[in-house]
Amino acid sequence: MYPNSAQKLAAGVATDEFDLVAAAGGDGTVNEVANGLPDGRAPLAIIPLGTTNVLALEIGIPDDPSAIAQVLIEGPARPIHTGFANGRRFLMMVGVGFDSHVLERTTPKLKKWIGKKAYVWQGIRCFVQCPQSTFQVTIDGKSFEASAVIVANMRHYGGPNVLAPEASLEAPGYQVCLFRKAGRLNVARYGLALLTGRLPRMPDVDILPGTSIAIEGNDNEPVQADGEIIGRMPVVIDLAPKTIEMIFPR
Repeated sequence: MYPNSAQKLAAGVATDEFDLVAAAGGDGTVNEVANGLPDGRAPLAIIPLGTTNVLALEIGIPDDPSAIAQVLIEGPARPIHTGFANGRRFLMMVGVGFDSHVLERTTPKLKKWIGKKAYVWQGIRCFVQCPQSTFQVTIDGKSFEASAVIVANMRHYGGPNVLAPEASLEAPGYQVCLFRKAGRLNVARYGLALLTGRLPRMPDVDILPGTSIAIEGNDNEPVQADGEIIGRMPVVIDLAPKTIEMIFPR
């Protein structure tokens, strides 16, 4: 397989011939399939085989193969709201700042070698080496400034950690997480708070609702969507005009 191969395969699916289309892989593979399926698509199902499988965790897909098969057979199709970041569909989130630098450095080869530890290793390296940035963020016409931004379409981030408690795939709109303070000490504070469930309560982290978001800054800054780098700054994020169907557990 090669980058965007799942997207190209999904684009060739004649949706009236199938009850569902299952993406077997990680969050990046699910993103590719969601971008490839044509309008009038069959419902999208997930077989979690990736490194972190955050989307599967969010909707409650089990780990056991027989239980996954049961979800595929019996699970109801429910509409979810997605978005577009510079024209590319995303399901989970869009991020700029520290997390996008870590993801840019975390190669498929490294993930295959050491699994989730790849993110930890590159996070440590990025803590020392990555540049500090400031972003100008416009949320539904209102302007803000932040050292990092995550536009969340669901609650979880990076695993079982809750980033945006009010975010939901089944509700239109996003929760925009603004990390106000720059510097390595604050990166460490935010990371520890995320792991301990305290991040949404931090006074220098704002979580704001929004439907139309524009983020500007250094044009060399990478942009990640659903855990994969999709390009460089600036980025414009909008709601998709239509929902898509996804298979959920009962």
